[in-house]
Amino acid sequence: MTDVSDELVPGGRVVYGARALDQDAHVAMGGDIVRGLVELITNADDAYLRMGDVPGKILVEVEHRRGTSWRVVVRDRATGMMQDEMVSRIAEIGGRTSGFEEGHAVRGNLGRGTKDLIAFGPTLYESIKGNNYAALRLRPTGDCDVLRRPRRAKSEDRQRLGILRDSGTVVTVTVRDSVRCPQHSKLKMKLSCHFQLRDIMADPKREVALINLTNPAEADRLSYTVTEGQLLRSVTLTMPSYPGVKALLEVRRLLERCQDPSSDPYRLGGILIKGRRAIYENTLFSFEGNPYAASLHGRLVCEYIDTLAREYDDRFTRAQPQTADNPMPIISRSRDRLQHEHPFYAELRNAAETVIREIVREEEERIRRESVRIENPSTRRSLDRLAREVARFMEEELRNAEAEELPPGFGNGATKPLTIIPGESICYLGEAKTLTVVARREGLSGDPTVSVDMEPEGVVELIDGSLIPLRPHRRREDLLSGQIRIRPLVPDVTLIQCVVDGREAEAMVTVLEERATIEPAPPPLTLE
Repeated sequence: MTDVSDELVPGGRVVYGARALDQDAHVAMGGDIVRGLVELITNADDAYLRMGDVPGKILVEVEHRRGTSWRVVVRDRATGMMQDEMVSRIAEIGGRTSGFEEGHAVRGNLGRGTKDLIAFGPTLYESIKGNNYAALRLRPTGDCDVLRRPRRAKSEDRQRLGILRDSGTVVTVTVRDSVRCPQHSKLKMKLSCHFQLRDIMADPKREVALINLTNPAEADRLSYTVTEGQLLRSVTLTMPSYPGVKALLEVRRLLERCQDPSSDPYRLGGILIKGRRAIYENTLFSFEGNPYAASLHGRLVCEYIDTLAREYDDRFTRAQPQTADNPMPIISRSRDRLQHEHPFYAELRNAAETVIREIVREEEERIRRESVRIENPSTRRSLDRLAREVARFMEEELRNAEAEELPPGFGNGATKPLTIIPGESICYLGEAKTLTVVARREGLSGDPTVSVDMEPEGVVELIDGSLIPLRPHRRREDLLSGQIRIRPLVPDVTLIQCVVDGREAEAMVTVLEERATIEPAPPPLTLE
């Protein structure tokens, strides 16, 4: 075979076009604005870390609008950027500018996280460093708009950005109307509980606030209370193929079992895999779905993960071949997990699973010991059937009562303008459910219609469509009411959201698996 290597000469570089940039950004963000906010919040936290982990505030401002574009603004008062710094950090894909490459305890090492925000729309970066102002707008096409020339910060710049003194950075994303904006309360829960933000939200040096730009009265400080529980193991793990490398595994038992799937970034269960600062993954490894592992949570801390990521980039930058023990980037492109194909991850997983397997075995024995001891198997089955039948009867009665009764507060002047009854409910696959929406008649004219939406979609379907007419309440002249009939589709949790004439209400619906069919007990043959 002819070797043409000697005939080849440098002829340029692969062009990374706008289409590829757009595709990669959408894969990384997945259409979820929370992932974009995770990126911005961790970037702001990293900026404070580069200053020596000083105390600092992070403001998250969200404009809640429907049917039109809306804004997300994140502000910090950290180091700020000069114009040339901003261009190198944002306009260069894959650049090593976060400080991770120098050994700082920060997260960034892919050099593209903030750039993926263009999946939502044009992103404007503004910064003041010292007394210098810098600005750059990154468009979804990959084009950049920069200052015509560097300039000093003006007083109006500081007023507009809220950086009245010293330095800081403000990022504004103009989100296209097709991207859903979670309601303020839902967004507060998501940001507070997202596994990658938990250390930031629990850090006393960080003050993170969520502000509703549409209704500034809705302003909340975000925090995460570290979930404790009985300590089951605290073990130092070693990896045979990586001599000298250690990881600390700590496993605890939650007070209640966690039923959330591994794909849920807000679940309390699972083992958080962490480097020096970044939390890379939440997993139970091969024990996902194991009922005796459902109450386990904890941490697996290994700073060597950061070392591997940095060494891979070092060798790539120097055009050196990668080593067999670190052949690929260990941090995934989506940044929500590690690369499971990496040989170090396989060793780490095997070491952790050895410990977790023993814990799961102990949990199984404990649960069996603590379960109700009924010697007669026939009696056990009969009582199980009775318990399920009683539970079903109570659920049906409660569901009927909720559809008829009004919640507390409707009997006095504090009646809510709009509410959904019940505010939280459970339904089962194969069984339709009815919710009642109640509105104060005052201020509503004609035949008002409630617009119903769901977040996320696909968990339940609206049997009667998304527009529900309001009719006079049969017992209260001052109220209007309507019924929302839903049919569950998949086991999950969804938020039912109602809007009428500027009024909003929401209710949480949990869909569970189909209930087992109860076989009636055979009648006795004689009087017993």
